[in-house]
Amino acid sequence: MSNNVKFSVLFPTKNRLDLLKHGINSVLNQDYNNWEIIVSDNCSQDDVKGYIDSLNDERIKYIRQEKPLSVCSNWNAANDQATGDYVIMLGDDDALLPYYFTTCLKEIVKNEDLELIYHSVYYYKQPNVSMYEPDGWVKSSKPFHPITKATDEPYILDKNARLKEIQSTLNMWYTFGFNAQFFLYSKELIQKMEKHGKFYQPPFPDTYAANMMMLIAEKVVIIPQELVILGITPKSYGWYAENNKEKEGMTFHKDADYREYAPKSIKSKLCNIAEMQTAAFATLALIPEKFPERKDLKLITKSYFKRVIERVINESDKKEANEVLSKEVYSKMSLLHRMELYFYAKKLFKKKKPRAIVLDKSTSYENVSLLIEDIVNKKQPAKI
Repeated sequence: MSNNVKFSVLFPTKNRLDLLKHGINSVLNQDYNNWEIIVSDNCSQDDVKGYIDSLNDERIKYIRQEKPLSVCSNWNAANDQATGDYVIMLGDDDALLPYYFTTCLKEIVKNEDLELIYHSVYYYKQPNVSMYEPDGWVKSSKPFHPITKATDEPYILDKNARLKEIQSTLNMWYTFGFNAQFFLYSKELIQKMEKHGKFYQPPFPDTYAANMMMLIAEKVVIIPQELVILGITPKSYGWYAENNKEKEGMTFHKDADYREYAPKSIKSKLCNIAEMQTAAFATLALIPEKFPERKDLKLITKSYFKRVIERVINESDKKEANEVLSKEVYSKMSLLHRMELYFYAKKLFKKKKPRAIVLDKSTSYENVSLLIEDIVNKKQPAKI
């Protein structure tokens, strides 16, 4: 097995040194040594530099931004510093499983000119993130995504299959994970991506990069195995999403004005509600804009409105939901679509059920290091 392949692990961070330590430790504990860590500190008050210096490892590089950046800009700043043959972007609340590099390296050695690896993750929701699941949980992403669900063996996902996945995405129906933690990408793919602008683009930089990489990579390998722990913590955007505070979450990302720089083709369609669905729609609209000659890349506006309707009905009583939908959604449609989606909403109201609170300490982990220890010891990490 070649030791010439160098991996770059990126950790953009801000004021979460307690979490970052676990992520860095997960790289230090790998059984392959040709790697670098890039820590891009977005003006933390924590002494991140002091901690990095204390590790005394020249493979760990620390960069501090001169002024606070948006999440997207800090991700690009980290990406620009990578010198590895392959790169993975982690959050400071994420971690690599111990066999990450060796598992990926097998596929890199086996597949010449491999530009992209997509693998499964463990979603790890810490305690006290969600009022409905206060104990937290761990779940594998594998059964949720068709490209990892059907097999346990790595395989090449061809371009036609990938195009179908992207077309589904543009129909606002998601069949693979968009988080950056699902992907290991090559320096050659970075160069291809940057012909179309920065690698990560707002408002949801990982949603943009995930679909663009799948679209333009020459060779993609799918590893169904879980290789990363994707953290959802009280200090992350996931907390805002879990607690219906996504407007505040976009401010947290420093992208609160994303509607202003959305593509002109969809600006008039953007709702002033359902921030997650709206930001995703604005992000996905960038992809057809990059390839105006392609008729097979079409964003479906009606599907976006359906996702908004689902969100509003899930969070509001019938009277409030109807008022919001009339003002924010139906007014943006043709009469035909308005009637169609009115009856769609009516069906959803009938199916709506109250959300139950789930208490289950057996799925609770106080930190990612404990979770990794259980996985290594081949204990069930949680109900998967």
